[in-house]
Amino acid sequence: MAPRVASIQRGGPANANSSFAPSTAANSGPDNGAPPVKKRRRRNRKGKNASKKAGAGGQAGLVTVQHQAGAPKVVQKPSQPHNRRLSAPARAFPRFNELPSELQKTIFMIAAGEHNWRNHHVTKWVYVSRKVREWIEPLNYNSIELPCNSDDCPVYESDRKMLELLERMLQSKPKEFITKNVRQIFTNSRPDLGDNSVELKLLSACDNLETLECWSSPRQALVDILTTKTWPRLKTLCLNIDILPKDENTFHFPLFQHVTHLDLKFSEPELLSWKSLKSLQNLTHMRVNMMEDLMWNEYEIAADKACAIACEMQKCFPSNLKYFVILIPIGVLYHISIACKTHKDEERWTKVEAIRLGQFDSRIMLGCMGDRGRWADHDILDYELDPIILRNSPRITYTPQQISHTRRDQGVILFIRARYGKKLRKDYAGGTTAN
Repeated sequence: MAPRVASIQRGGPANANSSFAPSTAANSGPDNGAPPVKKRRRRNRKGKNASKKAGAGGQAGLVTVQHQAGAPKVVQKPSQPHNRRLSAPARAFPRFNELPSELQKTIFMIAAGEHNWRNHHVTKWVYVSRKVREWIEPLNYNSIELPCNSDDCPVYESDRKMLELLERMLQSKPKEFITKNVRQIFTNSRPDLGDNSVELKLLSACDNLETLECWSSPRQALVDILTTKTWPRLKTLCLNIDILPKDENTFHFPLFQHVTHLDLKFSEPELLSWKSLKSLQNLTHMRVNMMEDLMWNEYEIAADKACAIACEMQKCFPSNLKYFVILIPIGVLYHISIACKTHKDEERWTKVEAIRLGQFDSRIMLGCMGDRGRWADHDILDYELDPIILRNSPRITYTPQQISHTRRDQGVILFIRARYGKKLRKDYAGGTTAN
């Protein structure tokens, strides 16, 4: 007597051609002497069983039940579903969780290092898992750039959200977290254009800063912090010097004592007293910007001011200072180069040429700021000058290998005499100190 066979297929009708299809004889009636086959009721496959379907790659699994005299039931189960609680890397790479924890951390740290520190994709990695959050969250606060609320840089909604995030961080995180992880702060604020409490709280709480860029407008609360607080690890300082009081003790503040790279900006025309600059024995690179507002036709004023700065500064150079750059707007510098060849006032332009060629002091150089592309067609490099392009911010520098690929970039161009060669290019462009 032929066995009775029943076939049930999830997600579709039974296959009539299958070897497990019910035979016609089995359903012909009770005269064949075999017990009737009980029909299995279809169950609602939603809920728990729906996740099993999804786990099987989205295809319905085949469950076959065979009734035979004296034989056990044979059931073919679907494949095990994926664990939905796996992290994103584990879903993309199932064996990621088998790696040692130290190797997992190294992978995330390398990936974060390849992204720019402002990249918002890195900030979203904190939602991968709690463990990844512990690794990545400190990197999100390593460099903090506060929104600029100056006249030409309005505060957008995204900037307000970031300020709220920083405010919550200052309230929720312990001071040890802030002290350990915050290394760079950039701020450019005006007190009359918004609340600056976050800026003051950050500067007060961050004790291990390595880079500080403060172009903010003067106000008493900020002056109190900058004149009293000590940052023993601070190496790069970019500062609106108008914040500090102008007297013979300006550079005696603890703010300057450990700085190696100093970038100063002046908005007032009068010269600062540089006498206390000699006390900065760690200073190796310095740059001053005192002519930002000059027009192209004021090149005579720029030339006189450059000569005055060079003469005054030469008397006060620290013993370890290697390079001192005087920034001039690129249009003004172009007309200075023309006037040096054609102007009849030989005494004035002879002094400028001596500074530019290093004959006055080999440590002093003329640099320019502005859009170089506007002057690309002019013969501004006709004095065997070697251009090196840097950004306005010292935190964004280029290695010697990258310089050749960024010659037409916008930013600050340092016109460095070719006779200094590769040693100077590597030293200043890389942001390092020469031996």
